[in-house]
Amino acid sequence: MAIAQLVLSYLQVLIWPCVAIFLLIRYRRIITSLVSQSKITLNFAGVSIETTVEALERSMQENLRGRKLSKEQWEWLENLRDRDGRLAYNNSFYEILVPLRNAGLITQYRDESPADQLTIATEVGITALGKLLLEAAGRDQKSH
Repeated sequence: MAIAQLVLSYLQVLIWPCVAIFLLIRYRRIITSLVSQSKITLNFAGVSIETTVEALERSMQENLRGRKLSKEQWEWLENLRDRDGRLAYNNSFYEILVPLRNAGLITQYRDESPADQLTIATEVGITALGKLLLEAAGRDQKSH
């Protein structure tokens, strides 16, 4: 009798996690489909754009021309985030930073104002999209 109660108590404790895992496995395609179609709203320059996470990811990949970010590019993004969002810039970093700028991950400044071109910039800064990418990639902020 004591063994039966022990087995019953184990079943009561384990039944809900087992059911949850079964449902997640059984309906994973539907769940994945719903998550990939989740909409986000971006607000900038007085314009509100609603898009899916999947479309945003495709846009970034197209702007990077199918290439992955290099170690140096990740380091630039992390340094920009860790140093209050801006760093001094000179043209020797152009080849590393232009893909980041084209993907909307960084922006350029000249004399505290936004610059039209990266070639005339004196500083670069991380954008909200760049911060979002670091967070999504699991590159947590380092302690200073």
